[in-house]
Amino acid sequence: MMKFTLLLTACVFAASFVEAANDCFDYVQALSEHDQLLSSRHELKMNLTGNAVSEETFVDTVKSSISTGTKSLCGYTRSWICEIYEGLETQYDELKTGTTQGAEAGYENYIGSALIALFNSHLNSEKRILYEMQIVGPLDHVWLVEQYPGNEYRVYESYNNAYSLFAWLSQSSEDLFGTHIILWQEVVDMAADFVAGFGCTLENIESCIPAELGFALDWCVYIRDLQLILSL
Repeated sequence: MMKFTLLLTACVFAASFVEAANDCFDYVQALSEHDQLLSSRHELKMNLTGNAVSEETFVDTVKSSISTGTKSLCGYTRSWICEIYEGLETQYDELKTGTTQGAEAGYENYIGSALIALFNSHLNSEKRILYEMQIVGPLDHVWLVEQYPGNEYRVYESYNNAYSLFAWLSQSSEDLFGTHIILWQEVVDMAADFVAGFGCTLENIESCIPAELGFALDWCVYIRDLQLILSL
């Protein structure tokens, strides 16, 4: 599922962090080092809209809050990035439905050629476009694709308990392990439980892989191999 926004205004959250920024990416990059801390903003937003507060209360509370998050999660990362690009007022309208999925939250389904057609329909646009991507099912994941004039694209994402936005945007993984690349045991256990449902283990997944598990093979192998490296 996906929705997209034509960005007519932007950079409304972090203006004090970067001087003479060329675009919102400069703000996102500067703040990405604090991805874990900023994750608490999403929970706060959901709690506020869940209690049916007014837009004014929502905006004022989030603006005055101190971020206290401790780990990176894909939806939480997307939340603070969209706060920069869209503003809290827009987020309030999106979140007050009580859900972040489906048509009620503004998403439409784009499958196969329909997704390609959507991107093609915006080729050569002179506006920046923010695509809010979302996969639902056994592997739930969200991320952002930003389209720039000239048909250039940038992807923003983190992955739950595995890597932060800062790691994703970094040119090297040096000095990131244990801070921005954290393979928690719960992630390993989750992957092991997932493949066990197909009669496999992480150790034999390449030889055991059933067709319906093919989409997750690379990610499960990555989890297994990185865990082995970290345990040396």
